[in-house]
Amino acid sequence: MKYLHTMVRVTDIEQSLRFYRDALGLIELSRKDYPQGRYTLVFLAAHGDEQAQVELTHNWIRRAYGAAATSATSPTRSTTSTARVSA
Repeated sequence: MKYLHTMVRVTDIEQSLRFYRDALGLIELSRKDYPQGRYTLVFLAAHGDEQAQVELTHNWIRRAYGAAATSATSPTRSTTSTARVSA
């Protein structure tokens, strides 16, 4: 089984990048804005392991995502984490 990527929904893309990129040392592989959908996707990975990625999803319009959206325990205020694996 091989880990492919995990999606994390974030409310503040710059704060999230300071955590994942600057504090954890992940590198930004790609960033794409989707104006029609009003969201941005940023893919990050560890140096030397670009196959296992973290996908940050930032919706431009702030929405309430339930209890996780108001939690102070995560710097990204993650509400969705989806691990994708392949055999």
